[in-house]
Amino acid sequence: MDKLLLELFKSDEITLEQSRKHLTVVKGSCGAKDGSDVGGLVNLLSGADVCLSFLGMVKPPEWAVRPGCESILKAMQTILEAGGMPPKFVSMSSICLSESAAQGARAWGSCVKCLSLKVMLKNVFLDMQAAEDFLMDMRSEQLKVVIVRASILGDKKKYTCDFSPGAPRKYCFTDADDKTGRVTFTIDRQHVAQAFLDLVEDSTYDNCQISVFDAK
Repeated sequence: MDKLLLELFKSDEITLEQSRKHLTVVKGSCGAKDGSDVGGLVNLLSGADVCLSFLGMVKPPEWAVRPGCESILKAMQTILEAGGMPPKFVSMSSICLSESAAQGARAWGSCVKCLSLKVMLKNVFLDMQAAEDFLMDMRSEQLKVVIVRASILGDKKKYTCDFSPGAPRKYCFTDADDKTGRVTFTIDRQHVAQAFLDLVEDSTYDNCQISVFDAK
């Protein structure tokens, strides 16, 4: 954890002790196998403005995204029923799902798309598709959900994205039905993070699904 903190808040002016003040670690569970700690999630999400989810499968073929999203939405519903204001939920997904199928074929090529969805990563995509279907059914004026479909995640060596206010945006959003919009085979992980951070305050895509790619 200390190593991660140093990477997140690296600065000559910020010590490890100071960086710890920026983060509160809460232990809980939202998996299908171990059960979900909805009460813990309620405590975690109460008073929060936004919940960012990067859930992904770690023990194939055990699903993680669909059960995790369900637990988070249950916690949000509990907060709402108690008279509170649940946070906006921004969830990571992938291109090629739902109406972005044609868009995924443009970005990856039909061969890579078919191999990924039907062979190599079949269970991963089934999990994410089930999560998308659930979130689309659950979203409402009170339960705001944003689904962000990313291309293949990549890492550029010795590269650091500038996350400071006013820095150039290194990503672009493209609607799934835009047949001429920009698509890229990969997108840098840091650019995905930049997009998610912008969505914290940007309400343009509330209760929508949008695809994200590297900008030019």
